Amino acid sequence: MSLVRRLFFICFFLGLLLIAWLNHPLEYFYTWLGIVWADVSGYFIYLPATFYYGWDASLVPPEAFDKLGQGFFLQPDGVIRTKYTYGIALLLSPFYALCDWWWRSGTDVLSMPGLSVTHQRAVLLGGVFYAAAGCYWLSSWLQRYASPLVATAWVVIVFLGSNLLFYTIDCMGMSHVYSFALFAALLLLVQRLSDRGVTTEIHGAWWLFLGALLGLTVVIRPTNALIVFPLWWLHRTSIQAVIRRMPTSRLVLAIGLTALGGLLLVFPQLLYWKYAFGSWVTYSYTGEGFNWTDPALRHFWFAISGGMWWYMPILWLALPAWWFWWRQDAKEAGVLFLFFFLVSYVNSCWWVWNFGGSYGARAMAEYSTLLVLPLVKRFPRFIPPLGGLKRAAWWLLLLFILFYSFKLSYSYKRYWWGGDEWDFAYLLKLIFK
Repeated sequence: MSLVRRLFFICFFLGLLLIAWLNHPLEYFYTWLGIVWADVSGYFIYLPATFYYGWDASLVPPEAFDKLGQGFFLQPDGVIRTKYTYGIALLLSPFYALCDWWWRSGTDVLSMPGLSVTHQRAVLLGGVFYAAAGCYWLSSWLQRYASPLVATAWVVIVFLGSNLLFYTIDCMGMSHVYSFALFAALLLLVQRLSDRGVTTEIHGAWWLFLGALLGLTVVIRPTNALIVFPLWWLHRTSIQAVIRRMPTSRLVLAIGLTALGGLLLVFPQLLYWKYAFGSWVTYSYTGEGFNWTDPALRHFWFAISGGMWWYMPILWLALPAWWFWWRQDAKEAGVLFLFFFLVSYVNSCWWVWNFGGSYGARAMAEYSTLLVLPLVKRFPRFIPPLGGLKRAAWWLLLLFILFYSFKLSYSYKRYWWGGDEWDFAYLLKLIFK
């Protein structure tokens, strides 16, 4: 089954890659429909700045600023300034190197070095890869709760039925698929570490790796630090057993190595802030912040223009499953539901509740990792023991969720072009046109 599952996810990656490639024809590049545009160019600029321009703004083609949507700034003093962090660029660097090799061996070498169409396709390759890898790691983690077949089926359905699909086939340069992959990797790593630690010693390199993953997760999106709570809660029994088993000296060493691993991944960001802003620690989102006393939860959840309920249709199934799970295990289900509510609250407090150009509540896309668990808990056999009309209704609901998600992802063009935030007629137009 393991080999079959791996082959399935390879095919899954190739299928998503084909869809994403066809969704970005050549004429889209250097426009608002391109892969690297606006915010994405702010993440992406770390790569050409490092490998081509030596962080000297005077060497960057001036037209790059407008051609890539003004997601970064070329300062008169030679500084390349972006408010976005470097973590995505680090994850994309192997794909960038591959595309750079292809560019150097091709006929397009006269285009903007490091910023060509070929270089931009590194974002497409990398984004789709991390989406598929995140699904694979998440299904591996879920095998604690269900069979490989059931775990794989639910992970794929949650992925296709959430806004992760849009941020894989359209806006794969945003932070969400990378955060999703890191969340899945952390869940799997903590599970493996805690299981291993119950019976044997854990090599120091594992603690370094854990710290590095945590550090990179927080660098990509600081609010990702919230994932530490479900990481601990879901593995708390085995983690506590590992801590009790470890002598104090080993525990201190493990904590120190984890902190060191995190610092190693955070330090490059501090170095960039010192270069660009003159301070080792900088809040680069000047004029933007959280309104903690005025959350826009009603809009964040239900607004037609970008509410979570309409753009993550898997919620239509996950929330009832969560309810039934709560009736079976109130503590486990209740704590994780409260965490999901907390994440919603935090993100709804952002100064612009829809995070600007956004397909749904995009800040919640990576937390689809948590929506799989109630479904697996409630439907461990995937096909419930229903008969007749009930089974038909089950399949119709699943198919409708997938159709709705696919159709909306394809029809939606980066921004909300309808009327006000409650323009239901425009949403119907996107689905049925």
